[in-house]
Amino acid sequence: MSNKLDQIEIDTEEVNVFEQEIESLSAMRLSKFSDWTEEDKEFVDSLKESVTKQVQRNLSQLFAIENELLSKVRILQPDGQYAKDVFGAYIEDWSRIEVKDMLEFINAGSATLLVSTKYSFDSLTDAVIAKYVYDDTYDAAYSSFMSGTIDDKTAKAKRSTLEERWLAIYKSLVQKYTQTVIDKFESQIKRVQKVVDIRMDEIRREWYATREFK
Repeated sequence: MSNKLDQIEIDTEEVNVFEQEIESLSAMRLSKFSDWTEEDKEFVDSLKESVTKQVQRNLSQLFAIENELLSKVRILQPDGQYAKDVFGAYIEDWSRIEVKDMLEFINAGSATLLVSTKYSFDSLTDAVIAKYVYDDTYDAAYSSFMSGTIDDKTAKAKRSTLEERWLAIYKSLVQKYTQTVIDKFESQIKRVQKVVDIRMDEIRREWYATREFK
């Protein structure tokens, strides 16, 4: 195998942007929504699980196609877990996979990606609508309180619009996680295509080399 292939950076480490969104949500809770209770922490965990399951259901074909590819390049240990290096990244050996398998991944992935973009649009639409509903509901609630300080009216408006606020957060996280998965999958297709191109160049060079000696 050529050193060229070894020098390609195949970054298939799962970048969990969704975790970062949850952290951002936690920071938002502390800085802006100080009236939220400790019970909200448990609800955030439940929200995270719900969002994850929703996206995995919607994009199940993408996850299945990528998992099939990675199962051929990652090193399976006796305990059933994939091996990782000292930095926690999965150890992968791309020489174990054939060109035809990579082409199958590219073709199947590209076709499924076209269908999956519908979920991205739908989730964006849902998130935008949920945000507008929350904003309108909050403004109406705030305006309905005729007395009290600004802080008092703000706190009351937030408490009376909890359902709309959680729904807006949920829809926003679904949209961001959906788009993250789709973007990551598109990058994966490009990386695999790069490996295919290099592998095909090697095959052509080897073929021409053998012809020269005939």
